[in-house]
Amino acid sequence: MKTQLLKSEGHFNTTDFCLAISLNCLGFKVVAIDRENESSRKFAFVFAVSERLNDCIAKYIQNQLKVDPIAFYSASRELKSRMRLEKIYEV
Repeated sequence: MKTQLLKSEGHFNTTDFCLAISLNCLGFKVVAIDRENESSRKFAFVFAVSERLNDCIAKYIQNQLKVDPIAFYSASRELKSRMRLEKIYEV
């Protein structure tokens, strides 16, 4: 799992798809989806930093974060759709 806190910008950046889905299920909005490079299939998900976000990330790492399975599935479809759009519109 690759995660990075971008303190200067006040953003949290992760390439962990399941973490991004879990955070999205809990109401955290994805600020941006960045492709690592043009030939890569890897994406980074960017969230605005908050105290609650930090707590949820800690719970995720400790395997204590709970999310609704149906919401998780729905959020995964939403993020995959946004990733496809990122591929289509990137030139």
